[in-house]
Amino acid sequence: MATLDDFRKGLKLEVDGRPYVVTEFQRRKRPASVRAKLRELGSGEVIEKTFAADGKIELADVEERSMAYICPEGDGFVFMDAATGEQLMVDSAVVGDAAKYLTDGSQVDVTLYKERPLAISISSMVELVIAETGPPTQGDGTKPATLETGAEIKVPLFVATGDKVKVDTHEGLYIARVR
Repeated sequence: MATLDDFRKGLKLEVDGRPYVVTEFQRRKRPASVRAKLRELGSGEVIEKTFAADGKIELADVEERSMAYICPEGDGFVFMDAATGEQLMVDSAVVGDAAKYLTDGSQVDVTLYKERPLAISISSMVELVIAETGPPTQGDGTKPATLETGAEIKVPLFVATGDKVKVDTHEGLYIARVR
């Protein structure tokens, strides 16, 4: 159980049987309450809710675990906890677009709710090798490139097959060539 004094950004709550994280909140004195903006950990849906001082505020059974990517398997991906050696299968829907940037041994944070994977987060920047580049795109000084993971990005004309590049995983953009 939590109280109004426990509210802070990042607090994980259970509302109507679903896990949420507090993204914004405002305390009110009369009547004593907290108005909060919450983001569901699984779907990303955002809701607003008011919590009264005499109301029940449940903390969510959420755990963040640092894990390493091992391999794809069926309709999912296998990750391993380096500390325990435990392997975890994560559905491809949970992994989402992060799959485009996973290589063997990639470190990720897996969010678990009641021991069930809800989301993974990867580094905002990764270094990957260019597997193939295409012909230049007319007029903008870039050309398409396929990364070692199969993801496609646009790169400057000077980038060649075999080069290692830094990629922004949130936007899917080329950042720099790595030497």
